[in-house]
Amino acid sequence: MQQPQYRLRIDDLRAFYDVNYTNDGDGIVEILRIREKSEAMKWLTEFGRREE
Repeated sequence: MQQPQYRLRIDDLRAFYDVNYTNDGDGIVEILRIREKSEAMKWLTEFGRREE
């Protein structure tokens, strides 16, 4: 999956996020969405992007 790059599971919550690196090697974490487990797949289906 192209976006979100990463998922974090916290009890019944799911956090979706990307990590982007700058030219100087620093990383920027972009939190895309935090959803309850029951809503996570619905959000991924609607907003997630597959790699081409």
